[in-house]
Amino acid sequence: MTTTTTSTAGTFHDVPRRFWPSLAHPRIAWPSRPLALVHGPTGTGKTHEVCNAVYARLRAAGGHAHYVTHAGLTTAVLRAIDSGDGKAAVVDKYQATPVLVLDEFAATAKDMADASYSTARDIIFHRTANLLPTFIVTNCTLLWLREHLDPAFYARLTCDHRDESEEIEIATPPAARGFGPAWQGDRLPDPDWMPGLMTLLSDVTWNVTGEPMSIPFMGKSMAFSASYRAKMLCAGAWQWLEATKPAQLSVLQELYLLEECEFNKIFIDAASATTKRRSSCPSLMTSPTQNTQAINTILSTI
Repeated sequence: MTTTTTSTAGTFHDVPRRFWPSLAHPRIAWPSRPLALVHGPTGTGKTHEVCNAVYARLRAAGGHAHYVTHAGLTTAVLRAIDSGDGKAAVVDKYQATPVLVLDEFAATAKDMADASYSTARDIIFHRTANLLPTFIVTNCTLLWLREHLDPAFYARLTCDHRDESEEIEIATPPAARGFGPAWQGDRLPDPDWMPGLMTLLSDVTWNVTGEPMSIPFMGKSMAFSASYRAKMLCAGAWQWLEATKPAQLSVLQELYLLEECEFNKIFIDAASATTKRRSSCPSLMTSPTQNTQAINTILSTI
């Protein structure tokens, strides 16, 4: 769902509801140069941070801003061509808006196709030449961008154009007890906006008791998968977990912090402890009396 929100003094057009202002302590300030390339892994809160910076600017100075994804830009151009309005109508709109957030830049192969690529390039070159504030948000690394963009475009996006652009790297999720943003008010993020969260919760929770599993009980394959997916959770997911699933939050935090090299040690130690426990228990005897004594000994160790 996309919509337009109005702050005290300005309007932010087409921004998805999940990016409405919510961070109490944003980690980025308004850039000192017209273009800001905001890059980092998925789920680190890049778009939340950028949108909150835009909202703060609109409250302070007024004006208008537009949000669009790279794929959304391409779709808008295709629709304009089909309707007879032509590509220029869309390009002019995003070239002229006082503030632009271009999200999910180069997220798919289609975004790098000739028409989509050239549209984004034309808009960005026009905006930087006219010193119009522009945020480019991407999960791509600088190395990937260097290898896939033409040299002039890459230079325009990065600090090679120091008078026009700056780089902002957001490499970790924002901190709210270490894992989520500090949200204002009583409104929590909607878990429906968090793909995979409910599946992940189901995988780390006992069906009968509803209690979270310990990592060794998950098995190495499931724990490794859950750890990977925990690292992909968006910042809002951690805040929702903190407010509604504190028991599962603790386990997911452990999984989030696990490095790949630690999994073997965890499950080797768990297997060793199980073997040691079994060897300390007496085997069942042939006589009923001996069996009763053995069973009582086993129960006393559990």
